[in-house]
Amino acid sequence: MRCIRHIGLIFTGFAVALVPLPSGGKPRNSYVVEYGVTTQNSEDVRLAIENGLQEHGFHCSFTSFREYNSDILHGASFSLKCGEGVAQLNQPSLNTIALVTDAQNVWRLPSEGDLFENYRTLNQQQLPPRQRQYPETKDIGRRSTVQVKIDSTSIASKAALLQASHEDTGVLRLHEEDVTGGNVRVAIMDAAIDVTAPGLVENNIAYTANLQTGANNSAGSCDPHGTGNLGIAGGKGDPIWGYTGVAPNAIFEAIAITDCVNPVNGDDQVNDFLQISVHVPWRVDLLTARLAPWPALIERMFNNGTLVITCAGNTGPGLYSIRARTASRGGMAIGTYDTSLVPIYTWQGNWTAGGETGPLYYHPSDPTDVQTFDMATQVDLTLWWPGALDPAALEGPQDVISPCRPLPADAKPPSDPATTILLQSRYECWSDPNDSSLDVTTKYRIPYVMGYAPNYAVHAFSIPRIGSTNLSPSVRVALNIGFDEAARLDSLLARHGRVDLPLAGDPSSANMNLSFIPNNQTGLTPSSWTTWGPALDTHMGVAVLGPSQYVAMPLPARLTGLGVWVGTSFSTPYLSGVAALVKSAHPERSPRQLRNAIVATECPVNYNDGIPNFNVRDLKAPVQQQGGGRVDAWSAVRNATIVNVTDLAFNDTDNRSPFLSFTLENTGVEELSYQLDHVPAGSGYVIDPATPYTFSLPNISDAYASISISPTNLSLKGGETASVAVSIRSEPDLADAASRLSFFGGYIEVLSLASEANILTVPYTGYGGPLLNITYPDGIYPAFAFQQVVRSRLVTYSMVNTKTGEAPFHNDTVSTDAEPLSAAWFWGGSEENRRFVPAETYVWEILALRMNGDRENPTHFEFWRSDEWSLVYSLNSTGLPTV
Repeated sequence: MRCIRHIGLIFTGFAVALVPLPSGGKPRNSYVVEYGVTTQNSEDVRLAIENGLQEHGFHCSFTSFREYNSDILHGASFSLKCGEGVAQLNQPSLNTIALVTDAQNVWRLPSEGDLFENYRTLNQQQLPPRQRQYPETKDIGRRSTVQVKIDSTSIASKAALLQASHEDTGVLRLHEEDVTGGNVRVAIMDAAIDVTAPGLVENNIAYTANLQTGANNSAGSCDPHGTGNLGIAGGKGDPIWGYTGVAPNAIFEAIAITDCVNPVNGDDQVNDFLQISVHVPWRVDLLTARLAPWPALIERMFNNGTLVITCAGNTGPGLYSIRARTASRGGMAIGTYDTSLVPIYTWQGNWTAGGETGPLYYHPSDPTDVQTFDMATQVDLTLWWPGALDPAALEGPQDVISPCRPLPADAKPPSDPATTILLQSRYECWSDPNDSSLDVTTKYRIPYVMGYAPNYAVHAFSIPRIGSTNLSPSVRVALNIGFDEAARLDSLLARHGRVDLPLAGDPSSANMNLSFIPNNQTGLTPSSWTTWGPALDTHMGVAVLGPSQYVAMPLPARLTGLGVWVGTSFSTPYLSGVAALVKSAHPERSPRQLRNAIVATECPVNYNDGIPNFNVRDLKAPVQQQGGGRVDAWSAVRNATIVNVTDLAFNDTDNRSPFLSFTLENTGVEELSYQLDHVPAGSGYVIDPATPYTFSLPNISDAYASISISPTNLSLKGGETASVAVSIRSEPDLADAASRLSFFGGYIEVLSLASEANILTVPYTGYGGPLLNITYPDGIYPAFAFQQVVRSRLVTYSMVNTKTGEAPFHNDTVSTDAEPLSAAWFWGGSEENRRFVPAETYVWEILALRMNGDRENPTHFEFWRSDEWSLVYSLNSTGLPTV
């Protein structure tokens, strides 16, 4: 079995696009050096680079970016452009740069960050057609649907409903005990943060800045992601909804990192983090960041007194899907669980047809897509549905990659497109039957679109909503409705031939509603799309799960002041708020102690198998998915016992210690007795032979590891500590573990005799068999990209000319615990700042270091050579060199 998954694109006749660098971006070969003894400034680095690299055979030009001067990094960033002509594209390794510059450390600049969050929108988020069962689940089955209206319900009633997640996590109980985050400084580093939003009017926001523009405020017109983040962490004083965040009395810093136009490049990411440590004379206790540089800097901030909390990501399910910089060390990467009550925020319009009238509940567009809600205060629209007048016709393809459906031949175009609203699935579009690339909204200049949810959505307004990613530029307004609403409109259109929709387009004229639907199906279990660990060092990667399958949050006034969003981006500020509560109750605790206390007091939850049935099974979700489990803020604050570790990583069989240990400390006054036991979690195979590149969720097994815990009983007086040793007796009994390798994990439960807050669970993980033996299978595609089953620390790929043997393109991609290697890499012709590659016949040659391999041992590498493929430029290609 070979090393590389490769893509099947034969380049004969392919018109290659030569893509320029994005505005404000940095070249791929950009670096940061930490100064050593002989290099003390960027000029020293330039001279050392230009002179020293020549001795190693590199001829490079040097471009300086920025110098860094902070207590956690003293160094400089720069880029290198090496080589002359088309045959010399080699770049020096990080070790070579460190050698010639006498640098303490050398890193590559982080990749450029996008302005907007990318959400998973594939089928694992939806139920299959005709499967809308809602089985009762213990602890949340008592709940029923509750709906309130803004004009008829007291602030107190709305506030109580908005605190459903606070009740599940113990935050509400802490608020009742007056633990609200006072005297803790929390920085929210995100896109624009509107501190004038209704939900933030009473917050103590001590500092605002835009690090990209230099402005002393964080306001901006781009997406409200940052505003929602600050509101979740500690919103206070909402005069409309009564929303209260997790730590409303914390001291906040609102730090914008973008001008709402240009992406945030890697150089900016590094500088932004360093600014946190130097911009004020006081230390930030907690930092929630949307983008983060390497874990090495995060760890230094961690050791300097600041706990960095980032999202784990929305790229699950599957082992090794995590990319968070906080996964390895020095911070917390946060996953998400499905909330027990699902908030649905709608506006009420009306429909009229054949003398009848009735209400229509819709949601204004996705708050990220501010370009798609340019709507008048009141507007009268006419519905246009080009499909068959039968609700069954509404059930077309229901995923974002489906092609547009061609307009039926008998479809009549709208009589007045300017006042027409098109009904379509939020996952697809209608196209011109004579030109499949032409969206009908473009053809007829239709400015309004009403997207409906699929018939099998968990609830009507599930994310993702229709947005600018699948709408033509002619669309000014996108609304969202549920499938039942769409079916009713379709039926009315069939009966009466015309449906008019008087709708509101402004919060001041809208009749706003907030509904809460009980999630009796998957509530309080891991979201199916939340990212999985482990990290490169085989620690669990995901620290804990916070609420955010669906979560309400404050938004700017222009977006109605409230919104419902989804993603680990929003469980992350929730955990920042929880950490602030713990810190306010225990100001003496270090970032490490805060993290350990939060993880050890979480509640391990059962496994939600996701597609296709979303069944909650009677076994704990794998530790690699849920980390410590569902957050329990009250226990994190009130538990008198603390541990000195976050988790125990038993690694694989070749790298496993005979035992690992942790220390218990009784920080209380009274003597406590403890009983220790094993709580196993789901296990499974690393590799599925049927689909070797995807992790098969239904294969989670209730086969468990057997572990030894010593001692299993002990007593500690106030202030005393004791060590507990844990070892693996045997791995899970999985039949194919030898060839497919197994993963496993669980928890060491520590039960004290305290009356409350008496349970700790210390997570552990392990792998059956040597990770070194895992190869990277291929066989699906012939060339162009690779996909790893597990992660490699070194991959070298070369494009080799079959006639000359020269490599016009060669790259060493290095990964460390502090700088994970991306699991996928694509060649698109734009590398090396669009360096020209001649039209010839080539092969790809790939060399990859196996997991836990020694890069000095040739037998620990795998080599792969592709079939030949041809690169040909079309006659209309642009940017080609002149002869």
